[in-house]
Amino acid sequence: MRFILALLSVLFFACIICAQDLTLPKEIKFPAGKLCRVEAKTTAKTILWRVPSGVDVDDMRSPKLLCTALPGSYTLTCIACTDTGITVADCVLIVEGSEPLPPPKPVDPFKAELKKLAESAVVDEVGKVASLYRFAAAEATKPEYAGIEDLLAVISKAADFLIVPSCVAIRARVRDELASQLTEADSPALRLKARAIYTAAADALEGK
Repeated sequence: MRFILALLSVLFFACIICAQDLTLPKEIKFPAGKLCRVEAKTTAKTILWRVPSGVDVDDMRSPKLLCTALPGSYTLTCIACTDTGITVADCVLIVEGSEPLPPPKPVDPFKAELKKLAESAVVDEVGKVASLYRFAAAEATKPEYAGIEDLLAVISKAADFLIVPSCVAIRARVRDELASQLTEADSPALRLKARAIYTAAADALEGK
């Protein structure tokens, strides 16, 4: 019994010594866009790091870790392997700052022009025109139409009844876009291009 107690005591103190063989800062704060140095103080010959997603590091086997990350909180885990066992310690990185703004989306000149024209038109009528172009986009790839000219003719006849004077400029701009883009022979690719133009027109008139 005494032998077992003595053995447990030895193991207990060995664990304490092992635990004390790895020192890591509990928390480090640094600004976004800068490099942060995290140093594990240990005599262990083998060091490993567990790095969360979103943190970029240089050498995951070195006790001195250089890292950077976007604003947020991240937990790094250091694993030190010695002759007496394995020790694990955590360090919380707090990256201060604001999230970088996403790059602005490129401006579509066609949609921009339609939005400008819609500003001087009757709002309710603009909505009707948008619905027409949304319908045209859905119809563009259907096989019922003998060709792209057949599709354009159907939409043009519908526009004759729906489009009022305040939206005539919108219709003309869409018609010009179709004429300049649909210059090839009828094909599935051309139908997709027509659908894209009608969709862009509907989106613009709906303020998207």
